[in-house]
Order: sequence, then C-alpha cells, then structure tokens
Amino acid sequence: MAYKPITCLALMLTAFCTPSHTQQPQPLSLEQQRTALAGRPKVATEHLTDSGRLMERTAALSATDMEGRLVGTAGGAKARAYIIAQLEKTSAKPLAPNWQQPFTYTRAGSTVNAVNVLGIIRGTKQPDSVLVLSAHYDHLGVKNGKTYHGADDNASGVATLLEAASYFTQHPPQHSMVFCFFDAEESGLKGAFHFVGHLPEPLQLNSIKVNINLDMVSRNHVGNELIAVGTLANPHLKPILAKAQPLTNIALLFGHEGEPGTTSSDNWIVQSDQAAFAAKKVAYIYLGVEDHPDYHQPTDTFEHINKPFFYASSNLIMRVLLLLDEHL
Repeated sequence: MAYKPITCLALMLTAFCTPSHTQQPQPLSLEQQRTALAGRPKVATEHLTDSGRLMERTAALSATDMEGRLVGTAGGAKARAYIIAQLEKTSAKPLAPNWQQPFTYTRAGSTVNAVNVLGIIRGTKQPDSVLVLSAHYDHLGVKNGKTYHGADDNASGVATLLEAASYFTQHPPQHSMVFCFFDAEESGLKGAFHFVGHLPEPLQLNSIKVNINLDMVSRNHVGNELIAVGTLANPHLKPILAKAQPLTNIALLFGHEGEPGTTSSDNWIVQSDQAAFAAKKVAYIYLGVEDHPDYHQPTDTFEHINKPFFYASSNLIMRVLLLLDEHL
C-alpha cells in the first residue's frame, strides 16, 4: 500500500466519490462496529481457498530472490514471470499480449519500464458485465543492502487474487472477471491509472460493475478484522458485503473513507489502486488491514504473516467475490 499525505487530488476524489452526508445515514464508527460484533457466535471456516497454495505463493513472491519486486528491476520481472506462470495453470486467458500491458513513466529524470499483468475469465451469464479484481505486485526493492520483502504488502493480495483465479476456474463466474496485477503502485498508483486510461479491448468503463482491490490482507495487529473501504461512496454494495459477515469469524468493518468526524489523513480511498477507478466514477471496494509495525520495513516477511488470519481472510474475500458476482 502506498500511503501518502492527502493532496488536492485526493480531496477532489473524495468530493465526488463520497455521497452527500445529508442524504445518507450517519455511518457507525469502527469502534462502534467492533462493539456490535463482539461476542458473536463462532462459525465453521469456509474452505474456498487452498491454504497450502496460498502460503506457498505468498512465500515465493516475498522471498529474498525476488529482491523486493521494485518496479523496473530484475526482481520485479521475476515476480511478474511467476504470476504469469501461475495464471497459466488456470482457465484465465490473457487480456493483453503475453498477459502483459507495458507502460513507462519518469522517475528522478529517468524512464522506468513497468508492466501490468492482465487476465480474464469470461462470465457464463453476463459476459459483457465485468468485475475487475486487482492487487499490486511491486514493492520497495533493496535499500542500503536490505531487502524489503513486502509479504503483507502486497504478496498477500497477489496470492489471494491468484487463488481467486484458481477458484473460478473450477466454479465459473456469472460475470466476466478481469484479474489485474498492477505494477508501480508504490510509485504513485501508476499501473492502475495506466490501466483505466488504456483499457484493453473489449473492456469499456461502463462495462465495469465494480473494482475489488486487495492490498495487505494477511495480518492485523489491531484484531481479527478486515476493513472494507468504499461502501460510503457506493452504498449499494454494503448490503451485499454484509451478507458475508455471518459466514466468517473475522470482523468485516466498513470505514476509512473520510467519514464525518475523522481527519482527512484517515481517508484510504486514494491510498491504493482503487483510486484510479474512483477517479473514473467506477464503483470500488478496497479490502485491507490496519497499518502494522512492519509496514514498509524489511521485516515485512512471510514469517511474520498471521497464517490462520490470512487463510480466514482469503476465504472471506472469496465469499465477498461470490456475493458480488451473484447480486450485481
């Protein structure tokens, strides 16, 4: 996740991505939601993802030989090749030549070569209606001889998205599902903004029902909870996501999008790749965890991932995808 100070662009996005508070009921704070969910009965964990495969992919992407997956480096290219090899084991088809959507940008006066990885599974009932699932695969690379592994940020999101491709290979979705593995998120969400500005055929903005963006989904030092960002701006999505809560022991909380009474720095709408979709007025949901001490540190390693939480989180995310596919 690329946390940044709130800028003028961010404030402009918030202005048109957040509905008028005079027209919407006051949302519950995160603390009020935690209180409401406390003491709820435990349920059996759904098994919609493969735990071994999920952990194996996360470990591989955050391994030292991936060199922190910095955009434009050999480590980033190695991670990209790994993702493509995993997609080729599924029924997903390339949405760009050789799965890859290259683009360039300038960093410190030099041209950086970046590449998004794009695939698609065609829908069985509404193939022209699209759910865009995304996770960024780049991270911070190697600095001063230290590898920034990026296990939670965002090998965890990439591994979960690969699990979704595996799942929907066996259980074809009603809508078409586009799988976007974005590059250069840590450099200012550049991969996501390039994608929405250069949609590969036959995609069109008005065919995208929602973007579901995954960024840091494997550990939470606050509690056993996952945050969904986007239901204040897209209230029609909240009742759909709420159907997942009785099926999980994770607290699915709604917030971090500039609610009344919070500061502008608490607005996560513009802090990961969903911002590119918000800027085009496409509905979005961002799923992620609260910041933790290893965020953007060399210590964000696979060994520090909360594996039981991660498995439960991945299953909750899969249930959310199934509900959106069913109800949109």
